[in-house]
Amino acid sequence: MIAAVSRSYRQTVRNARDVARDNDYEIIEATTLYHDGGPMLENGTDLRDVFADNMKHLIMKCLNG
Repeated sequence: MIAAVSRSYRQTVRNARDVARDNDYEIIEATTLYHDGGPMLENGTDLRDVFADNMKHLIMKCLNG
């Protein structure tokens, strides 16, 4: 099972941890250090986009072994 959670650090994260604990799943946490209106690099790159691309890459690596 792969679960990607994109929320502030609230109930969704707690629920995901409960499911992982109850089913002996490993959790890999990653964050963009959530911040309204950004965060952006000086060149205009939105770090949320970088995070989304990296999460997609991680999921594909997990699926393909």
